[in-house]
Amino acid sequence: MPIGLVLEGGGMRGAYTSGVLEVLLNKGIEFPNVYGISAGACNALSYISRQKNRNYNIFYQYIADKR
Repeated sequence: MPIGLVLEGGGMRGAYTSGVLEVLLNKGIEFPNVYGISAGACNALSYISRQKNRNYNIFYQYIADKR
């Protein structure tokens, strides 16, 4: 049975998802298929490439950036 992880978009909602993915990375839990849209795609790339804290830094360093 194929198993996959689907990650939602939604701007700052992705901050919560990035925290959950950090836990999965720390526990060594991986999925053979990962899909994401918008913020979920950014989270997916960091998760797949095992870049811990990348999305946390992005969400919290740029939250006040008006660009």
